[in-house]
Amino acid sequence: MPMDEQIENTVETVLRRANLLRSGATLLVALSGGADSVVLLRAVCALRPENGLNVTAAHVEHGLRGARALADAHFCERLCAELGVPLSLDHADLPGDMRAPGAETRAREARYRLLLSRARACRADALLLAHHQDDQAETVLARLIRGGGAQGLAGMREISRMEGVTLARPLLSLPKQALLKALGGLPYCEDETNAEPCCQRNRLRAEVLPLLAAENPRAAAHIARSAALLAMDEDCLQAQAEALLTVARVDRPPYYYVRRATLRAAPAAVAVRALRAFVLMGAARLQRADAPTSAGPPPSVTDASALA
Repeated sequence: MPMDEQIENTVETVLRRANLLRSGATLLVALSGGADSVVLLRAVCALRPENGLNVTAAHVEHGLRGARALADAHFCERLCAELGVPLSLDHADLPGDMRAPGAETRAREARYRLLLSRARACRADALLLAHHQDDQAETVLARLIRGGGAQGLAGMREISRMEGVTLARPLLSLPKQALLKALGGLPYCEDETNAEPCCQRNRLRAEVLPLLAAENPRAAAHIARSAALLAMDEDCLQAQAEALLTVARVDRPPYYYVRRATLRAAPAAVAVRALRAFVLMGAARLQRADAPTSAGPPPSVTDASALA
C-alpha cells in the first residue's frame, strides 16, 4: 500500500536537505513497532528505489514489558520481512518494569546506547527517529517545568549529532493524527504503558496537552513553532560564543585558560555559552586522556538536545 503523499514528501524534504537522499546512503530506522516508526519505515522504503538507498532497521527490547515486548519484536520481524529490510534486534536487560521510578529514563538511555552502537556498526549515514510534533511539544513542556534555557526549550532538532552519529527526525513537523491517518488500516503495535500515568511524559500527553488544546486546538503546533524559533536564536548565540572563545582562549598545554576580561566584555548570554563550551572541551580532553587506546571517539559536546 503506497504511503500517504504528505508524509512521503515531508520525509523526502528533510532527508534531501540533509544530503541523505543519495545513492548508496545507508539509513538505519529505529523501529519500535509503534505507529510512528512504522510510518517512518514505510515512507523511507517508498523513497528507496528512486534514490538507491540502503535501508535497515533496528529494534530494542527493554525487558520491561514481558510477553508484550516480545510480540512487538516479532511484529517488527514480520514487517521488515514484508518490506525487504534487514532488521537487528537488541535486548536491554533492565530491572523492574515501566512503572518503576526512573524506568522511562533508563529505557531511553539504553535504547539510544544500543541504537547508536548499531548505527556505528553498520556505518549508517544517519539514524532515523520517528519523533513527531506532539513529541516535540511534550519535550519542550518537560524541559520548561525543569527550568530549561533556550537550548533546552529549542527541543529536538530535525538533524543533529550524537556521539559521532547523525540523527534525523523526518516526522518532527507532523502531528500524531496525521501519522495515524496515513497508516489507515495497516497494523502497528500499541505500547499499553503509554496510557498509564506512571511517568511524566505520559501525564503531559494525557493530561496537560489536552488542557492546552482546549484553550487552543493548535497548542502543540504552536509549542513546536516556538521551539523552532528558539532553535534559530540558540544557533546564533552558539555561533557568537564560538567566535568569542577563539579570541578568549589561551592554550598552553597541558594548561588551558580563558581571558576573564574578554568574557566580561561580551553579552552575558554569549559569555556563558563560551564558558560552557570551554569546560566541555576540557572534559572531552580528560576523557580522551583516560580512555584506552582502542576506545572510539569521545561523545559529542555540541548537541545537548539530541537525547529526548
